Amino acid sequence: MITGPSQNGIGIKIEPKGSCAVITNFSMISEFYKGIYSDGESVSIFNNVVLNSSSAGIHSNGKFSHIYDNFVSDVDDVCIFTFGDYSTVLNNFVMHGRNGVLNHGNYANISQNYVFSNMRYGICAGGSHAGPEPGENGKGYYAIMKNNVALLNGYIGLHNWNPHGIIQGNVVLQNAVAGIDVSYHSNNTTLSGNYVATQPIGIQITDYAQDLTLHHNYIEDHDNADLFIKSNKGFWKGAIFDNYFGSWVNVNGTGQIGNFVWTNPMGPTAGENIMGGPYIAGNYWSNPDGTGWSDMQEPSVTGYSSIPYEVLPGMGVYDIAPLVRIGHNVSSIADEWTIIHPIGNITYPRYSDPFYIIQAKPGAILNNLRIDGYLNTSTPSYTFVSIDQDHIIEAIGDRDPSQVHVRFSYSPGFGNWPLKIQFNDNSLGDPISWYWQFGDGQFSTAQNPEHTYMTPGTYTVSLRAYNNLTGGYSVCNNCITVQ
Repeated sequence: MITGPSQNGIGIKIEPKGSCAVITNFSMISEFYKGIYSDGESVSIFNNVVLNSSSAGIHSNGKFSHIYDNFVSDVDDVCIFTFGDYSTVLNNFVMHGRNGVLNHGNYANISQNYVFSNMRYGICAGGSHAGPEPGENGKGYYAIMKNNVALLNGYIGLHNWNPHGIIQGNVVLQNAVAGIDVSYHSNNTTLSGNYVATQPIGIQITDYAQDLTLHHNYIEDHDNADLFIKSNKGFWKGAIFDNYFGSWVNVNGTGQIGNFVWTNPMGPTAGENIMGGPYIAGNYWSNPDGTGWSDMQEPSVTGYSSIPYEVLPGMGVYDIAPLVRIGHNVSSIADEWTIIHPIGNITYPRYSDPFYIIQAKPGAILNNLRIDGYLNTSTPSYTFVSIDQDHIIEAIGDRDPSQVHVRFSYSPGFGNWPLKIQFNDNSLGDPISWYWQFGDGQFSTAQNPEHTYMTPGTYTVSLRAYNNLTGGYSVCNNCITVQ
Protein backbone atom coordinates (compact mmCIF):
# COMPACT_ATOMS: atom_id res chain seq x y z
CA MET A 1 0.00 0.00 0.00
CA ILE A 2 1.33 3.42 -1.00
CA THR A 3 -0.36 6.69 -0.06
CA GLY A 4 0.74 9.95 -1.58
CA PRO A 5 1.12 13.53 -0.34
CA SER A 6 -2.30 14.93 -1.13
CA GLN A 7 -2.37 14.09 -4.87
CA ASN A 8 1.13 15.37 -5.60
CA GLY A 9 4.00 13.39 -7.03
CA ILE A 10 4.09 9.91 -8.55
CA GLY A 11 3.39 6.72 -6.66
CA ILE A 12 5.56 4.34 -8.73
CA LYS A 13 7.77 5.48 -11.60
CA ILE A 14 9.60 3.43 -14.25
CA GLU A 15 12.46 5.25 -16.00
CA PRO A 16 13.08 4.91 -19.76
CA LYS A 17 15.80 2.34 -19.12
CA GLY A 18 13.45 0.22 -17.03
CA SER A 19 12.40 -2.15 -19.82
CA CYS A 20 10.56 -5.36 -18.93
CA ALA A 21 9.76 -4.06 -15.45
CA VAL A 22 6.79 -5.51 -13.54
CA ILE A 23 4.45 -3.61 -11.22
CA THR A 24 1.98 -5.94 -9.53
CA ASN A 25 -0.06 -6.79 -6.46
CA PHE A 26 -0.24 -3.36 -4.86
CA SER A 27 -3.38 -3.41 -2.75
CA MET A 28 -3.69 0.39 -2.98
CA ILE A 29 -1.81 3.24 -4.62
CA SER A 30 -3.64 6.40 -3.62
CA GLU A 31 -3.47 10.19 -3.40
CA PHE A 32 -0.89 10.86 -6.12
CA TYR A 33 -0.71 13.11 -9.17
CA LYS A 34 -0.07 9.90 -11.13
CA GLY A 35 -0.43 6.60 -9.39
CA ILE A 36 1.81 4.60 -11.77
CA TYR A 37 3.99 6.27 -14.41
CA SER A 38 6.17 4.32 -16.86
CA ASP A 39 8.58 5.37 -19.62
CA GLY A 40 9.98 1.87 -20.06
CA GLU A 41 9.27 -0.57 -22.88
CA SER A 42 7.61 -3.98 -22.41
CA VAL A 43 6.51 -3.03 -18.89
CA SER A 44 3.78 -5.17 -17.26
CA ILE A 45 1.37 -3.50 -14.85
CA PHE A 46 -1.22 -5.86 -13.40
CA ASN A 47 -3.33 -6.71 -10.39
CA ASN A 48 -3.06 -3.30 -8.75
CA VAL A 49 -5.60 -0.99 -7.09
CA VAL A 50 -5.05 2.67 -7.99
CA LEU A 51 -7.29 5.33 -6.42
CA ASN A 52 -7.66 9.09 -6.10
CA SER A 53 -5.13 10.33 -8.66
CA SER A 54 -5.31 13.96 -9.76
CA SER A 55 -3.94 13.35 -13.30
CA ALA A 56 -3.69 9.67 -14.24
CA GLY A 57 -4.17 6.44 -12.40
CA ILE A 58 -1.85 4.51 -14.75
CA HIS A 59 0.22 6.35 -17.40
CA SER A 60 2.43 4.38 -19.80
CA ASN A 61 4.58 5.99 -22.51
CA GLY A 62 6.66 2.99 -23.54
CA LYS A 63 6.05 0.55 -26.35
CA PHE A 64 4.69 -2.96 -25.77
CA SER A 65 3.21 -2.15 -22.35
CA HIS A 66 0.84 -4.71 -20.81
CA ILE A 67 -1.76 -3.25 -18.46
CA TYR A 68 -4.24 -5.80 -17.16
CA ASP A 69 -6.36 -6.90 -14.22
CA ASN A 70 -6.12 -3.53 -12.45
CA PHE A 71 -8.81 -1.62 -10.57
CA VAL A 72 -8.56 2.13 -11.20
CA SER A 73 -11.08 4.61 -9.79
CA ASP A 74 -11.66 8.21 -8.73
CA VAL A 75 -9.23 9.95 -11.07
CA ASP A 76 -9.56 13.63 -11.95
CA ASP A 77 -8.41 13.13 -15.56
CA VAL A 78 -7.55 9.73 -17.12
CA CYS A 79 -7.78 6.43 -15.29
CA ILE A 80 -5.52 4.55 -17.76
CA PHE A 81 -3.45 6.43 -20.37
CA THR A 82 -1.19 4.77 -22.98
CA PHE A 83 1.01 6.60 -25.45
CA GLY A 84 3.45 3.93 -26.57
CA ASP A 85 2.76 1.78 -29.60
CA TYR A 86 1.60 -1.85 -29.33
CA SER A 87 0.09 -1.40 -25.88
CA THR A 88 -2.34 -3.96 -24.44
CA VAL A 89 -5.03 -2.83 -22.00
CA LEU A 90 -6.90 -5.94 -20.87
CA ASN A 91 -9.55 -6.82 -18.29
CA ASN A 92 -9.28 -3.71 -16.13
CA PHE A 93 -12.07 -2.23 -14.00
CA VAL A 94 -12.07 1.51 -14.64
CA MET A 95 -14.55 3.91 -13.09
CA HIS A 96 -15.16 7.44 -11.80
CA GLY A 97 -12.54 9.18 -13.88
CA ARG A 98 -12.84 12.09 -16.25
CA ASN A 99 -11.93 9.57 -18.94
CA GLY A 100 -11.73 5.85 -18.43
CA VAL A 101 -9.14 4.52 -20.92
CA LEU A 102 -7.35 6.94 -23.25
CA ASN A 103 -4.96 5.62 -25.89
CA HIS A 104 -2.71 7.69 -28.16
CA GLY A 105 -0.41 4.93 -29.41
CA ASN A 106 -0.53 2.93 -32.62
CA TYR A 107 -1.65 -0.72 -32.71
CA ALA A 108 -3.27 -0.67 -29.27
CA ASN A 109 -5.38 -3.61 -28.11
CA ILE A 110 -8.01 -2.48 -25.61
CA SER A 111 -10.12 -5.51 -24.76
CA GLN A 112 -12.36 -7.00 -22.07
CA ASN A 113 -12.33 -3.90 -19.90
CA TYR A 114 -15.21 -2.71 -17.74
CA VAL A 115 -15.53 1.09 -17.90
CA PHE A 116 -18.26 2.62 -15.72
CA SER A 117 -19.43 6.08 -14.74
CA ASN A 118 -16.59 8.14 -16.18
CA MET A 119 -17.38 11.80 -16.77
CA ARG A 120 -16.56 11.83 -20.50
CA TYR A 121 -15.31 8.84 -22.47
CA GLY A 122 -15.42 5.28 -21.32
CA ILE A 123 -12.71 4.35 -23.85
CA CYS A 124 -11.11 6.73 -26.36
CA ALA A 125 -8.69 5.21 -28.86
CA GLY A 126 -6.58 7.50 -30.99
CA GLY A 127 -5.00 10.87 -30.24
CA SER A 128 -4.33 13.95 -32.27
CA HIS A 129 -4.38 13.43 -36.03
CA ALA A 130 -0.74 14.34 -36.59
CA GLY A 131 0.33 12.26 -39.55
CA PRO A 132 -0.93 10.32 -42.57
CA GLU A 133 0.00 6.86 -41.28
CA PRO A 134 1.58 5.33 -38.16
CA GLY A 135 4.96 6.65 -37.20
CA GLU A 136 6.45 9.23 -34.93
CA ASN A 137 4.12 11.85 -36.41
CA GLY A 138 1.02 9.70 -36.67
CA LYS A 139 -0.46 8.34 -33.44
CA GLY A 140 -3.58 6.37 -32.61
CA TYR A 141 -3.82 4.22 -35.73
CA TYR A 142 -4.98 0.58 -35.88
CA ALA A 143 -6.63 0.58 -32.45
CA ILE A 144 -8.66 -2.46 -31.42
CA MET A 145 -11.53 -2.12 -28.95
CA LYS A 146 -12.94 -5.57 -28.41
CA ASN A 147 -15.33 -7.22 -25.92
CA ASN A 148 -15.44 -4.25 -23.54
CA VAL A 149 -18.39 -3.17 -21.40
CA ALA A 150 -19.00 0.59 -21.37
CA LEU A 151 -21.80 1.69 -19.04
CA LEU A 152 -23.15 4.97 -17.65
CA ASN A 153 -20.35 7.19 -18.92
CA GLY A 154 -21.08 10.93 -19.03
CA TYR A 155 -20.47 11.47 -22.75
CA ILE A 156 -19.48 8.59 -25.06
CA GLY A 157 -19.06 4.92 -24.28
CA LEU A 158 -16.47 4.09 -26.97
CA HIS A 159 -14.77 6.61 -29.26
CA ASN A 160 -12.39 5.98 -32.15
CA TRP A 161 -10.34 8.90 -33.46
CA ASN A 162 -7.97 7.75 -36.20
CA PRO A 163 -7.94 5.30 -39.15
CA HIS A 164 -8.02 1.52 -39.22
CA GLY A 165 -9.93 1.01 -35.99
CA ILE A 166 -11.70 -2.21 -35.07
CA ILE A 167 -14.64 -1.91 -32.65
CA GLN A 168 -15.98 -5.41 -32.12
CA GLY A 169 -18.11 -7.39 -29.70
CA ASN A 170 -18.59 -4.63 -27.14
CA VAL A 171 -21.59 -4.09 -24.85
CA VAL A 172 -22.39 -0.38 -24.67
CA LEU A 173 -25.28 0.77 -22.47
CA GLN A 174 -26.79 3.89 -20.92
CA ASN A 175 -24.10 6.41 -21.82
CA ALA A 176 -25.22 10.04 -21.64
CA VAL A 177 -24.81 11.13 -25.29
CA ALA A 178 -23.93 8.19 -27.56
CA GLY A 179 -22.87 4.60 -27.24
CA ILE A 180 -20.17 4.51 -29.94
CA ASP A 181 -18.73 7.49 -31.80
CA VAL A 182 -16.18 7.62 -34.64
CA SER A 183 -14.49 10.76 -35.92
CA TYR A 184 -14.14 12.03 -39.46
CA HIS A 185 -10.53 10.69 -39.40
CA SER A 186 -11.74 7.10 -38.89
CA ASN A 187 -11.02 5.83 -42.38
CA ASN A 188 -11.18 2.06 -42.89
CA THR A 189 -12.74 1.53 -39.47
CA THR A 190 -15.05 -1.43 -38.82
CA LEU A 191 -17.79 -1.72 -36.19
CA SER A 192 -19.14 -5.25 -35.86
CA GLY A 193 -20.84 -7.54 -33.37
CA ASN A 194 -21.58 -4.81 -30.83
CA TYR A 195 -24.67 -4.63 -28.61
CA VAL A 196 -25.62 -0.96 -28.20
CA ALA A 197 -28.71 0.09 -26.25
CA THR A 198 -30.45 2.76 -24.16
CA GLN A 199 -28.66 5.98 -25.03
CA PRO A 200 -29.89 9.12 -26.79
CA ILE A 201 -27.89 7.94 -29.83
CA GLY A 202 -26.69 4.42 -30.39
CA ILE A 203 -23.87 4.79 -32.90
CA GLN A 204 -22.65 8.11 -34.27
CA ILE A 205 -20.63 8.19 -37.50
CA THR A 206 -19.58 10.76 -40.08
CA ASP A 207 -20.09 11.01 -43.82
CA TYR A 208 -16.44 12.03 -44.26
CA ALA A 209 -14.69 8.86 -43.05
CA GLN A 210 -13.60 6.69 -45.97
CA ASP A 211 -14.50 2.97 -46.16
CA LEU A 212 -16.35 2.92 -42.85
CA THR A 213 -18.16 -0.39 -42.30
CA LEU A 214 -20.95 -1.23 -39.83
CA HIS A 215 -22.21 -4.79 -39.86
CA HIS A 216 -23.75 -7.35 -37.53
CA ASN A 217 -24.48 -4.86 -34.73
CA TYR A 218 -27.58 -5.08 -32.52
CA ILE A 219 -28.78 -1.51 -31.84
CA GLU A 220 -32.00 -0.69 -29.96
CA ASP A 221 -33.85 1.46 -27.43
CA HIS A 222 -32.41 4.89 -28.25
CA ASP A 223 -34.26 8.16 -27.70
CA ASN A 224 -33.01 10.05 -30.78
CA ALA A 225 -31.68 7.48 -33.25
CA ASP A 226 -30.04 4.11 -33.45
CA LEU A 227 -27.61 5.51 -36.02
CA PHE A 228 -26.81 9.21 -36.35
CA ILE A 229 -24.81 10.36 -39.38
CA LYS A 230 -22.94 13.62 -38.85
CA SER A 231 -22.23 15.94 -41.73
CA ASN A 232 -18.62 16.79 -42.54
CA LYS A 233 -19.48 17.52 -46.17
CA GLY A 234 -17.93 14.22 -47.06
CA PHE A 235 -18.16 12.21 -50.23
CA TRP A 236 -16.54 8.95 -49.17
CA LYS A 237 -18.21 5.60 -49.42
CA GLY A 238 -19.01 3.07 -46.72
CA ALA A 239 -21.22 0.06 -46.04
CA ILE A 240 -23.94 -0.43 -43.43
CA PHE A 241 -25.52 -3.90 -43.53
CA ASP A 242 -26.62 -6.88 -41.45
CA ASN A 243 -27.51 -4.71 -38.44
CA TYR A 244 -30.60 -4.82 -36.24
CA PHE A 245 -32.17 -1.40 -35.71
CA GLY A 246 -34.86 -1.39 -33.01
CA SER A 247 -35.75 2.15 -31.97
CA TRP A 248 -38.57 4.41 -33.12
CA VAL A 249 -36.01 6.36 -35.18
CA ASN A 250 -33.57 4.02 -36.85
CA VAL A 251 -31.48 6.53 -38.83
CA ASN A 252 -31.13 10.30 -38.46
CA GLY A 253 -28.63 13.12 -38.94
CA THR A 254 -27.57 15.76 -41.42
CA GLY A 255 -24.89 13.67 -43.16
CA GLN A 256 -25.10 12.24 -46.66
CA ILE A 257 -26.76 8.86 -46.16
CA GLY A 258 -26.32 8.20 -49.86
CA ASN A 259 -22.58 7.91 -49.22
CA PHE A 260 -23.27 4.49 -47.77
CA VAL A 261 -24.35 1.17 -49.24
CA TRP A 262 -27.17 -0.17 -47.07
CA THR A 263 -26.99 -3.78 -48.27
CA ASN A 264 -24.12 -6.25 -48.31
CA PRO A 265 -21.84 -4.89 -51.08
CA MET A 266 -21.24 -8.48 -52.19
CA GLY A 267 -24.99 -9.09 -52.51
CA PRO A 268 -26.85 -11.63 -50.34
CA THR A 269 -24.13 -14.04 -49.27
CA ALA A 270 -24.49 -17.41 -47.56
CA GLY A 271 -23.83 -17.09 -43.83
CA GLU A 272 -25.75 -16.45 -40.60
CA ASN A 273 -27.10 -12.91 -40.40
CA ILE A 274 -27.94 -10.81 -37.33
CA MET A 275 -31.40 -12.46 -37.13
CA GLY A 276 -30.08 -16.01 -37.49
CA GLY A 277 -31.11 -16.29 -41.15
CA PRO A 278 -29.01 -18.10 -43.77
CA TYR A 279 -27.97 -15.05 -45.86
CA ILE A 280 -26.04 -11.89 -45.01
CA ALA A 281 -27.90 -9.16 -46.87
CA GLY A 282 -29.31 -5.81 -45.71
CA ASN A 283 -30.46 -4.59 -42.30
CA TYR A 284 -33.40 -5.53 -40.07
CA TRP A 285 -35.66 -2.48 -39.56
CA SER A 286 -37.70 -2.81 -36.38
CA ASN A 287 -39.02 -0.71 -33.47
CA PRO A 288 -39.76 -1.22 -29.75
CA ASP A 289 -43.26 -2.58 -30.46
CA GLY A 290 -42.09 -5.11 -33.02
CA THR A 291 -44.17 -3.40 -35.71
CA GLY A 292 -41.34 -2.03 -37.82
CA TRP A 293 -41.03 -2.53 -41.56
CA SER A 294 -39.11 -5.79 -41.33
CA ASP A 295 -41.42 -7.13 -38.62
CA MET A 296 -44.45 -6.70 -40.84
CA GLN A 297 -43.10 -8.44 -43.93
CA GLU A 298 -43.89 -12.04 -44.73
CA PRO A 299 -41.28 -14.39 -43.26
CA SER A 300 -38.80 -15.74 -45.75
CA VAL A 301 -36.70 -18.89 -45.83
CA THR A 302 -33.81 -16.74 -47.09
CA GLY A 303 -34.23 -14.23 -44.25
CA TYR A 304 -34.34 -11.23 -46.58
CA SER A 305 -36.80 -9.54 -48.91
CA SER A 306 -36.59 -8.41 -52.53
CA ILE A 307 -38.79 -5.40 -51.65
CA PRO A 308 -36.54 -2.32 -51.20
CA TYR A 309 -36.75 -0.35 -47.96
CA GLU A 310 -36.24 3.43 -48.05
CA VAL A 311 -33.79 4.25 -45.27
CA LEU A 312 -35.14 7.77 -44.73
CA PRO A 313 -38.49 8.70 -46.29
CA GLY A 314 -38.15 10.92 -49.31
CA MET A 315 -34.36 10.64 -49.58
CA GLY A 316 -34.28 8.05 -52.36
CA VAL A 317 -31.73 5.86 -50.58
CA TYR A 318 -32.68 2.20 -50.26
CA ASP A 319 -31.72 -0.99 -48.56
CA ILE A 320 -32.31 -3.23 -51.56
CA ALA A 321 -32.26 -6.57 -49.70
CA PRO A 322 -33.60 -5.78 -46.20
CA LEU A 323 -33.72 -8.55 -43.66
CA VAL A 324 -37.08 -9.97 -42.58
CA ARG A 325 -38.21 -12.61 -40.16
CA ILE A 326 -36.74 -16.00 -40.82
CA GLY A 327 -39.23 -18.47 -42.20
CA HIS A 328 -39.28 -22.24 -42.27
CA ASN A 329 -41.28 -24.38 -44.67
CA VAL A 330 -43.70 -27.02 -43.48
CA SER A 331 -44.78 -29.40 -46.26
CA SER A 332 -48.00 -31.28 -45.47
CA ILE A 333 -48.92 -34.39 -47.47
CA ALA A 334 -52.08 -36.49 -47.27
CA ASP A 335 -52.44 -39.87 -48.94
CA GLU A 336 -55.63 -40.97 -50.71
CA TRP A 337 -57.28 -42.02 -47.45
CA THR A 338 -56.62 -38.93 -45.33
CA ILE A 339 -57.23 -35.21 -45.05
CA ILE A 340 -54.70 -32.74 -43.59
CA HIS A 341 -55.24 -29.03 -43.03
CA PRO A 342 -53.54 -26.85 -44.05
CA ILE A 343 -52.23 -28.72 -47.07
CA GLY A 344 -49.15 -27.98 -49.19
CA ASN A 345 -46.01 -25.91 -48.60
CA ILE A 346 -46.40 -23.04 -46.13
CA THR A 347 -43.69 -20.72 -44.74
CA TYR A 348 -44.02 -19.90 -41.03
CA PRO A 349 -42.03 -17.45 -38.89
CA ARG A 350 -39.15 -18.92 -36.96
CA TYR A 351 -40.08 -20.12 -33.46
CA SER A 352 -43.79 -20.14 -34.26
CA ASP A 353 -46.05 -23.11 -33.49
CA PRO A 354 -47.84 -24.31 -36.66
CA PHE A 355 -50.97 -26.37 -35.92
CA TYR A 356 -52.29 -29.13 -38.20
CA ILE A 357 -55.58 -31.05 -38.21
CA ILE A 358 -55.52 -34.61 -39.54
CA GLN A 359 -58.42 -36.97 -40.17
CA ALA A 360 -59.43 -39.94 -42.25
CA LYS A 361 -61.70 -39.55 -45.25
CA PRO A 362 -65.20 -41.08 -44.99
CA GLY A 363 -64.94 -44.82 -45.07
CA ALA A 364 -61.21 -44.80 -44.21
CA ILE A 365 -59.10 -44.98 -41.06
CA LEU A 366 -56.11 -42.89 -39.91
CA ASN A 367 -53.18 -45.21 -39.26
CA ASN A 368 -50.31 -42.90 -38.45
CA LEU A 369 -48.40 -39.69 -38.98
CA ARG A 370 -44.87 -39.39 -40.33
CA ILE A 371 -42.94 -36.33 -39.12
CA ASP A 372 -39.70 -35.66 -41.02
CA GLY A 373 -39.64 -39.29 -42.08
CA TYR A 374 -40.25 -40.75 -38.61
CA LEU A 375 -43.51 -42.43 -37.59
CA ASN A 376 -45.55 -40.71 -34.93
CA THR A 377 -48.69 -41.77 -33.09
CA SER A 378 -52.05 -41.46 -34.79
CA THR A 379 -53.68 -38.23 -33.64
CA PRO A 380 -56.36 -35.83 -34.94
CA SER A 381 -53.98 -32.86 -34.53
CA TYR A 382 -50.30 -32.04 -34.38
CA THR A 383 -48.38 -28.88 -33.33
CA PHE A 384 -44.81 -28.08 -34.31
CA VAL A 385 -43.38 -26.32 -31.25
CA SER A 386 -41.03 -23.36 -31.79
CA ILE A 387 -39.88 -24.40 -35.24
CA ASP A 388 -36.30 -23.59 -36.22
CA GLN A 389 -36.00 -25.75 -39.35
CA ASP A 390 -38.04 -27.06 -42.27
CA HIS A 391 -40.45 -29.96 -41.63
CA ILE A 392 -42.54 -32.52 -43.49
CA ILE A 393 -45.77 -33.92 -42.04
CA GLU A 394 -47.44 -36.86 -43.78
CA ALA A 395 -50.86 -38.34 -42.98
CA ILE A 396 -51.03 -42.10 -43.51
CA GLY A 397 -54.35 -43.95 -43.73
CA ASP A 398 -56.06 -46.99 -45.16
CA ARG A 399 -59.54 -47.97 -46.28
CA ASP A 400 -62.10 -49.43 -43.93
CA PRO A 401 -62.36 -53.01 -45.24
CA SER A 402 -66.14 -53.00 -44.96
CA GLN A 403 -66.61 -49.72 -46.83
CA VAL A 404 -67.28 -49.57 -50.57
CA HIS A 405 -64.94 -47.15 -52.36
CA VAL A 406 -66.16 -46.63 -55.89
CA ARG A 407 -63.68 -46.45 -58.74
CA PHE A 408 -64.06 -47.13 -62.45
CA SER A 409 -62.19 -46.92 -65.72
CA TYR A 410 -63.20 -46.64 -69.39
CA SER A 411 -61.73 -46.90 -72.87
CA PRO A 412 -61.63 -45.03 -75.17
CA GLY A 413 -62.43 -41.56 -73.86
CA PHE A 414 -63.10 -39.89 -77.21
CA GLY A 415 -63.88 -40.68 -80.85
CA ASN A 416 -66.38 -40.30 -83.66
CA TRP A 417 -70.00 -41.35 -83.28
CA PRO A 418 -71.27 -43.91 -82.93
CA LEU A 419 -68.67 -44.41 -80.17
CA LYS A 420 -68.54 -47.73 -78.28
CA ILE A 421 -66.91 -47.55 -74.83
CA GLN A 422 -66.09 -50.31 -72.34
CA PHE A 423 -66.63 -49.35 -68.69
CA ASN A 424 -65.02 -51.39 -65.87
CA ASP A 425 -65.77 -51.36 -62.17
CA ASN A 426 -62.58 -51.14 -60.02
CA SER A 427 -64.30 -50.54 -56.72
CA LEU A 428 -62.97 -51.69 -53.34
CA GLY A 429 -65.15 -53.25 -50.65
CA ASP A 430 -66.63 -56.11 -52.71
CA PRO A 431 -69.77 -54.44 -54.10
CA ILE A 432 -72.57 -56.71 -55.27
CA SER A 433 -74.75 -54.17 -57.14
CA TRP A 434 -74.04 -51.31 -59.52
CA TYR A 435 -75.86 -48.41 -61.06
CA TRP A 436 -74.19 -46.60 -64.00
CA GLN A 437 -75.39 -43.32 -65.53
CA PHE A 438 -73.75 -42.49 -68.88
CA GLY A 439 -74.82 -38.86 -69.19
CA ASP A 440 -76.96 -39.38 -72.31
CA GLY A 441 -80.06 -40.52 -70.41
CA GLN A 442 -79.04 -44.19 -70.47
CA PHE A 443 -78.05 -46.36 -67.48
CA SER A 444 -76.89 -49.88 -66.64
CA THR A 445 -76.81 -52.22 -63.62
CA ALA A 446 -74.09 -54.47 -65.01
CA GLN A 447 -70.72 -54.59 -63.27
CA ASN A 448 -68.70 -53.89 -66.43
CA PRO A 449 -71.08 -52.55 -69.07
CA GLU A 450 -70.44 -51.63 -72.67
CA HIS A 451 -72.18 -48.49 -73.93
CA THR A 452 -72.49 -46.81 -77.33
CA TYR A 453 -72.90 -43.04 -77.69
CA MET A 454 -75.03 -42.16 -80.75
CA THR A 455 -74.85 -38.35 -80.60
CA PRO A 456 -71.81 -36.01 -80.61
CA GLY A 457 -71.20 -34.20 -77.34
CA THR A 458 -69.40 -34.24 -73.99
CA TYR A 459 -70.74 -36.60 -71.31
CA THR A 460 -70.44 -37.02 -67.53
CA VAL A 461 -70.42 -40.59 -66.19
CA SER A 462 -71.20 -41.73 -62.63
CA LEU A 463 -71.28 -45.03 -60.74
CA ARG A 464 -72.99 -46.05 -57.52
CA ALA A 465 -72.00 -49.40 -56.00
CA TYR A 466 -73.20 -51.30 -52.92
CA ASN A 467 -72.38 -54.30 -50.79
CA ASN A 468 -74.57 -55.66 -48.03
CA LEU A 469 -73.48 -52.95 -45.58
CA THR A 470 -72.33 -49.81 -47.35
CA GLY A 471 -72.35 -47.97 -50.64
CA GLY A 472 -70.30 -45.42 -52.50
CA TYR A 473 -70.42 -42.99 -55.39
CA SER A 474 -67.98 -41.69 -57.99
CA VAL A 475 -68.42 -39.23 -60.86
CA CYS A 476 -66.24 -38.31 -63.83
CA ASN A 477 -67.26 -34.88 -65.11
CA ASN A 478 -67.15 -34.27 -68.87
CA CYS A 479 -64.81 -37.21 -69.40
CA ILE A 480 -66.33 -38.62 -72.62
CA THR A 481 -66.04 -36.66 -75.87
CA VAL A 482 -67.95 -37.83 -78.95
CA GLN A 483 -67.30 -36.07 -82.25
